Amino acid sequence: MLLPHHSFEKDADGICRVEFNSLVEMFNVGNSSGEARDKRNAKEADEQAGYSEYSGTRLAEVLKTFSDPPQDAIFKVEEIRAGVEGSSEQLVGRKRKRRYNLEDGDEPDPEQVVLRDPNCWELIEHKTVSKSVIRIGVNVALNAGGSKEKLMYRGGAVAALVDVLSASGHSVELVMFNCIAGVTEDGLTGVMKVYVKKADMPVDLPSITYALTTPGFYRTAVMAAEFRCWSSSLSGRWGWCCAIPEADQKDMDIVFDANITSKEAAIEAVSKYATAFTTH
Repeated sequence: MLLPHHSFEKDADGICRVEFNSLVEMFNVGNSSGEARDKRNAKEADEQAGYSEYSGTRLAEVLKTFSDPPQDAIFKVEEIRAGVEGSSEQLVGRKRKRRYNLEDGDEPDPEQVVLRDPNCWELIEHKTVSKSVIRIGVNVALNAGGSKEKLMYRGGAVAALVDVLSASGHSVELVMFNCIAGVTEDGLTGVMKVYVKKADMPVDLPSITYALTTPGFYRTAVMAAEFRCWSSSLSGRWGWCCAIPEADQKDMDIVFDANITSKEAAIEAVSKYATAFTTH
């Protein structure tokens, strides 16, 4: 159902924005058949929601495949994850504390053993370091005819980083952006913001992987919701992808924009951020 707040509103910087609190909220708008702020956009939205020639994915099938993403998408995440220097064990922030004069422990103190002291054992305690919340923003905008591989490596990098940072004890908030310029007949630029994962939510890696790496999801869910939220008529070409505006980047700790398009760039980015936000 299309609610009053599901509408692009122009801000002081001239950019139009709309926000969704969850993927489910976005789904519901995308699947609102026949509805749109500008009725001329309803047909285009319905076509995207009903069927995508790009991937053959119907919106009704999207929810069913969230727990079982395509194997090529899973492979991209695993490929990036394996390419990151160091294992998750090395990236986990921990504090070590050595305790002495115990009746049992990891290793005995030689001097105390000679003195026949029963409290001769030492114990090393490992404690996970309390970590802060990290906000990650990813731009999933994809031009018409854009390479499937580019989106997969960009989304796969984010999914891999969420996995690494969560393993290190961080709470991660993940925000998906769809940034399109010239999308309407009057040349407006739109930024759609969707909360994929809030900081207090558990990591659902299959769902994150599917949402960020699958062109079919982008066409049937993201574009359908976007089209319904415009109060201006869409341009013939639906615009072109652009970078996340600086005003929106300021709220993020990490930003993955449209420049992540290869395996090498994905591994480099994940390694950089995993190191920057991890205590050894």
